[in-house]
Amino acid sequence: MNTILFPSPLAENLVALTDEELMDRIVSGESQRALEELYRRHRGVLRGVITRVLGVEADSDDVLQDVFIQVWKHAGTFSSHKGKLLGWLITIARRRALDRVRQLSAYQRATSRYEAASRPEVHRLESTSVVDQEVRQNELQDVLNRLIQDLPRSRGWR
Repeated sequence: MNTILFPSPLAENLVALTDEELMDRIVSGESQRALEELYRRHRGVLRGVITRVLGVEADSDDVLQDVFIQVWKHAGTFSSHKGKLLGWLITIARRRALDRVRQLSAYQRATSRYEAASRPEVHRLESTSVVDQEVRQNELQDVLNRLIQDLPRSRGWR
């Protein structure tokens, strides 16, 4: 008896499909492999866009991953009537990269503020009176005590 074998969805050749056909597969939830194929096709261009926005390559792969997670979750928002898929992907990549730049900038500002706030005021001890030296020493002691209190607690300490 002859058995007719139907090609399995996993065995199909996704390389031959257009970007729009791949998106249709992703939207319908049929194929994670369709997303993998989009990634394979467009990762170079998107990584280049991301790296140009970031200015460094260090976070490019993380942002690229975020782009494709967004594509997977929000594939239904793509419309081929509004433009080409690559343009949509580039827009997402650029926005994600700008978000990362803002995030890094905010982190750097917060770090700078923290460092400035925790830097002790060091006064010159070249004062003429013993009282001035004692006051400054007490101020320095207070600053050091506050900094020590801010240290994280761990076993074996305090």
